[in-house]
Amino acid sequence: MTSLLKGWRRIDDQDGIAECVAPEGMETGAVRILERQRPLVTVEERVQRHLAELAAAGVSSLVAHPPTAITTREGEYGVTVRISGWRGLEVVERTLAIVQGDDFQTVMVGQCSGSEWSDRTHAVVRHIAHTLPLGLGELRYRRYLYQPPIDWLCREQGLTATWRPAGEPSRDASIVVLPARPLFQTQATAELDNLIRDDSFDGITFERQVTSTPIEVVGFTGTLAAVVGTLRGARDRCVLTAALQDSRFLYVLRLQTDAAHAVADERAFRDVVHSCVPLPAPEVAEVAVMAHWAM
Repeated sequence: MTSLLKGWRRIDDQDGIAECVAPEGMETGAVRILERQRPLVTVEERVQRHLAELAAAGVSSLVAHPPTAITTREGEYGVTVRISGWRGLEVVERTLAIVQGDDFQTVMVGQCSGSEWSDRTHAVVRHIAHTLPLGLGELRYRRYLYQPPIDWLCREQGLTATWRPAGEPSRDASIVVLPARPLFQTQATAELDNLIRDDSFDGITFERQVTSTPIEVVGFTGTLAAVVGTLRGARDRCVLTAALQDSRFLYVLRLQTDAAHAVADERAFRDVVHSCVPLPAPEVAEVAVMAHWAM
């Protein structure tokens, strides 16, 4: 056990949620760990829930500090937020940490009274968030970070995000962000992935040859392929496919639009592509599957 957690002990509440309480002398310090929380909730919504909870408990002058992004030892995304306020003459500090799984979140909530203990509680929450394993595996299909297109609305299906122009329901245009997929997979797996997630050229009649050019995006090597043809009876359909690659994953994004909007939509698409960030690598080697069964 690290010195940071020395003296802390775990208790279980009625819902089976792990709760760690601080060593004696550390005023009302505790950290609750809520694993595999569903459905997915935005950071802003979780913060608002905690602000409302604290206000209902009599805490005033509440301030939510800007969130800080973290990456766990397993290479998962997370964020921490500090919330502070006053109950009478007593400082109340709460640290919220959220670690993102594929379809769930693990949430850690640390709270203490007395400003002299706030930094220590915050450090404990960050340590737990950084260290607690989700066990999802490094080389799996995953969402990754990018900047969404401005004034486009998102519809998620599984790990795939489809963006469409806001306020223009009749316009047939989309930017599809497919999950990053491991480079080292069998041909059968790749074919199955294309079948269930990707409709790159399904039903399109080519009017011009496919052209492919290199594209420079920080952290990747990549190409941009362009196609013009007839799709589902509509002529002058423009399809742009960006394929980015790092040492472990392939990242595919695709734009479909019409000739009338091709220039503006391509500009929005390229902004999304250039904002992509490679998935973080884990700090430790992956544990063999079911290795713990042999203990």
